[in-house]
Amino acid sequence: MPQSPEPPAAEADDFPVLDPPQGSRITDDFLVRIRSAYALCLRRGLPPAPTIAELAAVSPRTVHKWVYTARARGIMPPGQRGRAG
Repeated sequence: MPQSPEPPAAEADDFPVLDPPQGSRITDDFLVRIRSAYALCLRRGLPPAPTIAELAAVSPRTVHKWVYTARARGIMPPGQRGRAG
């Protein structure tokens, strides 16, 4: 009997809740959730910014700003040029 196909790689159930902050204040708690979602994307081989953008209903550019802010606050490690992670 054939196996059922695997669920999509980016199922929202597996990712932390990513409700974008209201206003201009981005909390450390929110950035920790971004870090968790980013790490999950890397483990699954998914492009982090587009995947998180889709889950949070924002543009990939907004996700890049969140990642930049998380790195600036020391919540995420520095990035490596030309590589996600």
